Amino acid sequence: MEDLWGRQVALSLDREPMTVQSEKIVHLVVFGMTPQSESLLINTALVCHYPNYLRKDHSLRTRVTVVDERADEKSREWLQRYPALFDNSYYRYVHPQAQSAAVVFTSPPIHRDREDFVDVEWEFVAASPDDALVRTKLCRWAASPSQQLTVVMAGANAAQNLHDALHMPDEVVVHNIPLYVYMPSDAAFRLLRHTGVAALLRPFGMTDRGYDVRLPLVEMAKTVNYLYSQCLVTQSDDGSWKMAYAVEVDDLQREQLWEGLPFVKRMSSCYHAMTVGVKMRMLGLADDDWEQFYDLSSEQIEMLSQVEHNRWSAAALILGWRPCSDREQRAVEADISQKEVLKQQMVHYDLRAYHDLRPDATGKPVQIYDRCLSACLPLIAKESKRR
Repeated sequence: MEDLWGRQVALSLDREPMTVQSEKIVHLVVFGMTPQSESLLINTALVCHYPNYLRKDHSLRTRVTVVDERADEKSREWLQRYPALFDNSYYRYVHPQAQSAAVVFTSPPIHRDREDFVDVEWEFVAASPDDALVRTKLCRWAASPSQQLTVVMAGANAAQNLHDALHMPDEVVVHNIPLYVYMPSDAAFRLLRHTGVAALLRPFGMTDRGYDVRLPLVEMAKTVNYLYSQCLVTQSDDGSWKMAYAVEVDDLQREQLWEGLPFVKRMSSCYHAMTVGVKMRMLGLADDDWEQFYDLSSEQIEMLSQVEHNRWSAAALILGWRPCSDREQRAVEADISQKEVLKQQMVHYDLRAYHDLRPDATGKPVQIYDRCLSACLPLIAKESKRR
């Protein structure tokens, strides 16, 4: 259930369409380090990948700030659970009570001839919601024209969550910043919903409701897996590669392919399906406007392909894959068959920046698969409405 609720919040963070030209970033601020906030963190890493980062402006990374008085201790547990993700991400610790509000930065290792490829960054703040510096920062972020800010109260104590939400700085209210409050029952909220800051509150975590069931995720994931299996790549006489992709779905084959799929592959397809609505908004469409974009332009396909690679990279890191070391990369360059050998050890040669992807063992550029699935995005959306 925490995953469903976390997904509900993560899928709503881009309230304005994010395009290649967007100057804003999505910024999630979470108070409390609990299983629910961990789910929020992971779902944000799975969903929040946007095309403006393709400009290679590192200030445009999605940002997640987690505030907890025991942030140092609790964040170490998270880093141990997702080592590949944090080993390849920028993250920092902030200690407001230390002299000069000490900040400790951690950067991913720099490999030879490679650049970082994770477009989400993290911030762990060891403080309480009423800390003066935290409140000052919230005021600045709420008023910033360069952020789409969302605040979530995800502590274990529902009454404290509601109290902290009702005492947010005035700037949060003035700028209509969404305030999600984790609570098992919304009885207290219903008494307050028409008063002041309560009008901004969005309760989630109720045991009988509070999660988004509009998109049939597993059914969409089955379609994603089927379409991936149908990607056909052929080489022309001039040496160039061309892709061909399905324009309809064979229901029987779709189910058969899913039945034989390993769990990790199923999760990968689910993670892809989660971002369909986000990608539609990138194109300026509502989630139910699939009929409006059945034919995508080559420019749209290429943009979506790069965003998809960033999404896949984050999902792979969360599932435990890591990129090659310099030594492992040299081994693959000397013998491409080593790529499959390393996969058996949860090391993936394709965990790198999109423009740095290399051909596979058959000589095909691996970007072609991202392009194929991106070209099929309208069909995936269409299938979600049909089922």
